[in-house]
Amino acid sequence: MTFGFIASFATAGVRRLGLAQATVAVAAGLVVVQTIRHSWLPAWETVIQQLPAGGELRNGRLDWPANSPARLAESPFVTVDVDVDQTGSFTHLADFGIELGAQSVKIYSFLGSLKLPYPENEPLALSRASVEPWWGARKPFVLLGIGAGVTLGVMASWIVLTIPGAFAVRLIAFYLDRAVTICGAWKLAAAALLPGAVVMTAAIALYGLQRLSLFGLLLALPLHLVLGWIYLLASPMWLPKLSEQIGTGKNPFAGGSGKRTAAPRIPTSPETKTPR
Repeated sequence: MTFGFIASFATAGVRRLGLAQATVAVAAGLVVVQTIRHSWLPAWETVIQQLPAGGELRNGRLDWPANSPARLAESPFVTVDVDVDQTGSFTHLADFGIELGAQSVKIYSFLGSLKLPYPENEPLALSRASVEPWWGARKPFVLLGIGAGVTLGVMASWIVLTIPGAFAVRLIAFYLDRAVTICGAWKLAAAALLPGAVVMTAAIALYGLQRLSLFGLLLALPLHLVLGWIYLLASPMWLPKLSEQIGTGKNPFAGGSGKRTAAPRIPTSPETKTPR
């Protein structure tokens, strides 16, 4: 995606821009879904298989009839432990750690820890016999909802970011003496966000393949926005010059070829005499 390619959207049709945006947004949704399937879901499904019979959450308190402390699942992305007495027996080397206590759940990451109390609600069964079929029936819809949510969220963010970007394109084109219409500036600003989205999607894919750390993934989040503004500021230089767009229309008072033609000569009769 060169600067000239992005600038070409200013004079392209809206259909071409919409197709490019839809392709990138759908690709982002698919990559997020695949990353979740291969990084988080295996650990979650392992936890379901480790749930004991008779486990439940009642009145904001975890009733755990099995051994505690115990590690329920472990992967490079997440570890899930149960420690009713909160003895602190486990170390969390994964990107995220989840520890189930008697009255709260703790979430660990390299940014620190967060403690959340259990909700005060009706008894919630946490046995494998009840959770496994519940999750099996809803898993496809959850993944479909995540993919659709990411796709729509990306396109919605583009709409918001394109509004100030279009004003910036018009201003830059004015000072660079480049020709662009209001609609063209809006299309260029929208297209300038595509390279950053591609980079962010690639970063998510690399994270899912364990080729990029969680810190690198978080670093890619602001960088892909900066990349979008780089394209936004540089692409107007590839727009046609204003001097090339100045009217070169033909003189409406000239002939078809633009050359002057002599007036037709009126023939006179040889018998006509000029009066004295």
